[in-house]
Amino acid sequence: MDLIPEDLRARAAERLVENIERHDFHLTTGFVGVGLLCPVLSEMGYSEVAHRLLLNDTFPSWGYSIRHGATTIWERWDGWTEDAGFQTPMMNSFNHYSLGSVGQWLYEYVAGIRALAPGYARVLIAPEPGGLEWASATYRSVRGPIKSAWRREADELRLEVEIPPNVSPTVRLPGQAAVEVTAGRHEFAAPLPERNAG
Repeated sequence: MDLIPEDLRARAAERLVENIERHDFHLTTGFVGVGLLCPVLSEMGYSEVAHRLLLNDTFPSWGYSIRHGATTIWERWDGWTEDAGFQTPMMNSFNHYSLGSVGQWLYEYVAGIRALAPGYARVLIAPEPGGLEWASATYRSVRGPIKSAWRREADELRLEVEIPPNVSPTVRLPGQAAVEVTAGRHEFAAPLPERNAG
């Protein structure tokens, strides 16, 4: 939210990562903080920590619920646990927006679709693969669908983008310079960065 003075942000990010490490890369956020956590980590250069949180499958984590059969994101980290079973049905949705707010980070950082101007008039496609093998996302903007799909192939990262008319796109693969492209379908490939999921 840009509340921390510029000269203190790097140290604040370090302290955030230290806190996450103290909790063995488990989430300690709730409704208010969870949607901000992964974007802040990525913005401050700690994408590998955000990916490790995403891929963790022990309690509490998104992966814990997936490992136990979830196909949607739960309202509570402890909506169901091996030790306690189900929480009270009064506040225990198994399809909820709050902890699901990680979806914004998945679109903006993992798939890499980021608005640079209102209405997606300018867009940056800059995927961060982390520990994943592939990702594909389509954002249905007011100007039309914007698609980013990438896959690890051998020693390359292969990216396919589709950009609708009236959108000015920039594409940046990890470790590469940004390039301006036109609307339409484009394919890119670049050497894979070192795999680092934390």
